[in-house]
Amino acid sequence: MSFVLFYQVILMTSAMVLWHYLSIKTNVSKLMMVHPLQPIFGILGGVVLLKEALYQQTIWGGLLVILGISIVTLRKAQKASKT
Repeated sequence: MSFVLFYQVILMTSAMVLWHYLSIKTNVSKLMMVHPLQPIFGILGGVVLLKEALYQQTIWGGLLVILGISIVTLRKAQKASKT
């Protein structure tokens, strides 16, 4: 129970403070490219901190998220280089 409170109070507060700090310091469109990666970091945190099992379906899902982000990033870079 104490770890759940630690997670909710300390880690989530730290994440929100970091998110707001980065939104002030960087371009929001660049920052939003990281937003879809939050579930992947959540899964990694669960595996490392909570010793949860990591299943093959979860790994494939994470790879699909990373692939999707890569496609969007590359398309935006190609459009930016053409103009």
